[in-house]
Amino acid sequence: MGFYRVICIGLLAVGLLSTVGQTPTVANEDAEVRFTAEEANWLSKHPTIRIGPDPTFSPIEYFDDDGNFEGIAADYLRLLEKKLGITFQVEQLENWNASIEKAKKQEIDVWTAAVETPQRAEYMLFTEPYLKVPAVIMVRDDSEKDNLTIESLDGMRIAVVEGYAVHDYIVNSHPHLQLILVPDVETGLQKLSFGEIGAFVGNIATAARYAEVAGIGNIRVAGNSGYFYKWALANRKDWPLLTSILQKGLNAITTAESQEIQQRWISLGTRNSLWTPEFIFGLISIAFLAIVVGMLLWTRSLQRLVEARTDTLQRELSARSEVEEKLQKQKNLLDEVGSLAIIGGWEVDLRTNELSWSTAMFHIHEVDEDFSPNPAASIEFYAPEARDTIIQAIAHAKKTGEGWDLEIPIITGRGRHKWARVRGQCEIQDGEVVRLFGAYQDISYRREVQKDLQRSKEELATQLKEVEYSHQQLEDQASALVELAEEQKSLRDKAELGEKSKAEFLATMSHEIRTPMTGILGMADLLLMEDLTADQRKQAQTIKGSGEILLTILNDILDQSKLDAGKFELSNSDIYLPDLIESSLELMNDRAKQKTLSLAYIPEEGLPQGINIDATRLRQILTNLVTNSIKFTETGEITLNVKRLSEDEKTEKLCFEVTDNGIGISQEHQQRLFQRFEQADASTVQQYGGSGLGLSICKQLVELMEGEIGVESELGKGSTFWFTIPLRHAAADMTPFAAPEAVGIVTSKENLKILVAEDNTVNQILITALLSQAGHSTFIVDNGKKAVVAALTGLYDLALFDVRMPVMDGPEATKKIRSSGSLNSNLPIIAITADAMKEHLPRYYEAGMNAVETKPIDLPRLLSTIDKVLRAAKSGGAISEEDKQVTLELVKPALGDEQKFIDLCNQLGKETIQDLLQQTPDSLIENVDRLKSAIADKNKGDIRSAAHAIRGMSSSMCAVRLALFAADIEDRAEKSQDVEVLLPKLEETIRETLHWWARISELQLRDIA
Repeated sequence: MGFYRVICIGLLAVGLLSTVGQTPTVANEDAEVRFTAEEANWLSKHPTIRIGPDPTFSPIEYFDDDGNFEGIAADYLRLLEKKLGITFQVEQLENWNASIEKAKKQEIDVWTAAVETPQRAEYMLFTEPYLKVPAVIMVRDDSEKDNLTIESLDGMRIAVVEGYAVHDYIVNSHPHLQLILVPDVETGLQKLSFGEIGAFVGNIATAARYAEVAGIGNIRVAGNSGYFYKWALANRKDWPLLTSILQKGLNAITTAESQEIQQRWISLGTRNSLWTPEFIFGLISIAFLAIVVGMLLWTRSLQRLVEARTDTLQRELSARSEVEEKLQKQKNLLDEVGSLAIIGGWEVDLRTNELSWSTAMFHIHEVDEDFSPNPAASIEFYAPEARDTIIQAIAHAKKTGEGWDLEIPIITGRGRHKWARVRGQCEIQDGEVVRLFGAYQDISYRREVQKDLQRSKEELATQLKEVEYSHQQLEDQASALVELAEEQKSLRDKAELGEKSKAEFLATMSHEIRTPMTGILGMADLLLMEDLTADQRKQAQTIKGSGEILLTILNDILDQSKLDAGKFELSNSDIYLPDLIESSLELMNDRAKQKTLSLAYIPEEGLPQGINIDATRLRQILTNLVTNSIKFTETGEITLNVKRLSEDEKTEKLCFEVTDNGIGISQEHQQRLFQRFEQADASTVQQYGGSGLGLSICKQLVELMEGEIGVESELGKGSTFWFTIPLRHAAADMTPFAAPEAVGIVTSKENLKILVAEDNTVNQILITALLSQAGHSTFIVDNGKKAVVAALTGLYDLALFDVRMPVMDGPEATKKIRSSGSLNSNLPIIAITADAMKEHLPRYYEAGMNAVETKPIDLPRLLSTIDKVLRAAKSGGAISEEDKQVTLELVKPALGDEQKFIDLCNQLGKETIQDLLQQTPDSLIENVDRLKSAIADKNKGDIRSAAHAIRGMSSSMCAVRLALFAADIEDRAEKSQDVEVLLPKLEETIRETLHWWARISELQLRDIA
């Protein structure tokens, strides 16, 4: 029984060995692909399918130098086109990531070689895999690491191609590993070759291909990642029918066709030797079987003993079989890796003189695959100067059996010059070399890198010599600088001692002079309170003015001495910023009015109200800068802007800007402007006076506050002085100083704080003068946008808004204020207009205005309207409908209303009227020029704006005919040609009106013609 059992086992082993290497027979290899009706209908609607291959994934899929789609996937695709009748449209993209992004957007339909991952399954459907290749771990040749697994890579820098399946695999299964993402396989291998990373993980086929092409010879496979690429076709997720169609196409591809494709791209060639491992193993098995049979026949007498030990022998054989199976698996893996690694291989059978090349050899030598290599022809590929070297190496190997490893130049079939690393080994039988074989590697890239490195090394040596020379020069210069520094230190010590003595002297003298000067100014004030003649009053005012100037200079000297002596200390406290700024400007308002300048304060929205600062020194800086602007500006406006600056979440600053349109400062003089006793130039000192200490003190005060100060200016065009200080918020919410309640007044004797928005300078002066006579103070802005900011950030009892202004008109500004939700959103607002027609009144009231006053302004009527509005606001109601109706008097045919103009002159006084009438011609000329330009440009809005400005000013100055004419032009603005016809008559009416004003006021005004 035991004897026959052994015989059967032996025959079964022989039968199994005989099947190794055979190709399985596939039934119906030419079977036609059959589609369902739904699939056929879908194909008819989608004759062309877009694909987006990985352009650098050789040999799986790639584009050659001519832009042709090649590789394993490309060959499968061509078979599918024939079997399915589909046309695939290939798009050459930049890299695999670009293909992924287009697939997500459904800008391509199919991937030709993709591994299914959870991330990709969210937007793509996959067929069954048609190709399986392991992902291996590669390291440098000089690395001591071996038999690596993914788990053993912890702590190493590992490169993978971004977006590849093995990238998703490692991220999902080993998220703790340190991954370096590269755009393609070639970049990853180069980083590994140069030692920038510790390992590269990728599929062996592509890695071997690019190592060969790039000439990278210092890397090796050191382990298996445990992951296998299972490449399949994938299509967009909204086309499930296409998945079924593609799978049917793959199923229709025969085994022979698949083997032909894979052997074309991933095989090193067929082994010609009979002594294959399978054959040797078969012979060993047969020999073992024969020995067993012989032993059983020869030892029949010992049959019982054999049967007794059979169980023991079978256990030993089972254990040995397991070991052999493991060895066979490792051998198969190595065979698979070797067949995929297309690093050129060659062999020469010295008995037949036959030379065989791998596919990569044809690529390296740039010859067609139908080229028949032979030993003599292959020598011709070596450069002439290298042929003797390789011939001698081969001869030496045949004689001694020793191999060779050479780096020599070659010339390809296309005439290109390359460098190759040629390695050869010998197979010896019976003491004779019968076969030569080896590897052939293109190392052109490496040689170029070496050449570049050598060139860089030589250049670096030259630069090092230059650096040494420069270093010696720097040491010599450093010695000279040390000597110079010691000399300068001695001079600086002497200068500081002199500066300290001067500062102490200035401090003492300032205190000594300040005491009698206070007495002089006090006595001058008392003298001015007496009943003096005009000459005496003028002389007393001169004394007081001179004393104030001298006191300012003394204060500057005292501050400067404190700063120099290091005794100046800031006294910070919580303040209400709007009150400080407004009170500072009020101090300088009279001085500005004397030069007919307007002061404007424009705070940024959201500006903090309560801050922590030295209020006295902040007021001193603001006063100095605004005073300078007033001093050096003859006409126009001086604007103070305050805004918040943020460098980051923790650092905030306040920025103050004082802007004027004065004489300006040249670039040369700006550089020394903040130095002591310095002004722009000598002529400035002679014309405007001053000590030249103010700006120096401002600079030092700002720096004490940890801020910065500077100037932006252009000669003849004005200046902007700015400074920044750190924003420190007040510890508690700050409120403005209590002001007397202004609502509910019966007469105009209460002192109201009134915001006036008027763009015409003449009207600004007129309204300010009238309200000043009534005991009210005004704050002027020249457009609606500034009015909104002022109303929402300041404290006013009432506002007067002109209806038409640049940037934003009065009704629009009122809407902004009413809709702001601010505490000041209910500020009473009265419209001041020259066109209060009945059809226009609803617009003003709908915007939220409380009342309307017409020009020319009648002071008693205006005060009455103010009283009615404030009473109504206090009671929470509105003025009566009767009070809302504005009646326009019939226009008289005369030039103007003489009686009203005379009353106006009496109210304002001769000096104010003279000042107004001196500015009126310039204002009229400016608006007439604007009107002409607007007519030429056919700009309806500018025509209305210019005409409205003329109309408003004329109405305010009682010039009825001119106001009527301007109103007519305003109404005709839609047709610029009609307005142009009226221009000569308008200019004539202006000349007549100027003469009329001059006659009544006994002034001689220049004609505008």
